[in-house]
Amino acid sequence: MVYEKVLNIYTDGSSLPAPRRGGNRDSFCHPQRTQGMRLLKNVELPGYAAATNNEMELVACVTALQHAAGHDQIHGVERVVIFTDSLYVKENVPRAIFPVAQAEVVEPRRRPLENATIWKDLVRAIKKTPKRVDFEWVKGHSKDPHNKAVDKLAKTSAKGHFCHR
Repeated sequence: MVYEKVLNIYTDGSSLPAPRRGGNRDSFCHPQRTQGMRLLKNVELPGYAAATNNEMELVACVTALQHAAGHDQIHGVERVVIFTDSLYVKENVPRAIFPVAQAEVVEPRRRPLENATIWKDLVRAIKKTPKRVDFEWVKGHSKDPHNKAVDKLAKTSAKGHFCHR
């Protein structure tokens, strides 16, 4: 699914075992009235040593919004939609944006949310994006061609060169 007058961004994170390494990928798409979807750009990202899947899903969203804030199409759209196949991201975004305690990001049972540093980076990226940002869940490994593409590219990222955290 894609929306008109929206910067549609598909994100995905990946984590491969033994040795654990992660990767992620972002694709920016914009609907064209006469041609369907037009891929604006793929953002190639390095892999990360010892990264979990949830970390990579979050990092993909952070980098997507950092790129979106400076993207030349940002001023011609009404909002930005991040499509993610991660329920971890989709379900916890509201808790990260509106934490119960201002000093920490918490889960429903008032436990600190894992990956709090990356969640804080995501909240900063949302606030710096000059348009409203929405997150939509898309079923992973489904028939959505954009989700399938970023999934494949995220796995390639995990197999590639690495940044050490």
